Amino acid sequence: MTELRPAPRQLALLAAEMRDDWDYEDTRQALIACSLAGWDSERIYRAVFRLLLQPDSSPASLRQEARDPTKADRPLRVVAEPGEEAAATAYTRSKADEVRAMLASRDHQPPSDGVA
Repeated sequence: MTELRPAPRQLALLAAEMRDDWDYEDTRQALIACSLAGWDSERIYRAVFRLLLQPDSSPASLRQEARDPTKADRPLRVVAEPGEEAAATAYTRSKADEVRAMLASRDHQPPSDGVA
């Protein structure tokens, strides 16, 4: 088997296409969270497809697993408390911006909109 190539943008698009309740931007942010948590591509793909098959899951479920992978095998809380979703999204975006800035300064390239 050839090595898997990361394709986070396509994965987020596929998830949004497969499930009307999975927003592309929310899914992209969840994939960034997984990447920042040190997950490799295979682990991300497996988690996404497992969650896509669970009717009550959402991109928030994926972010929750990235924060606490020990909860991956237990039912996930998919309804966030007021403000929790916005705070998690803001944190994920800030960390993604930090990674993009770090990579851009290292490579002397302008930051892109791609997933880390």
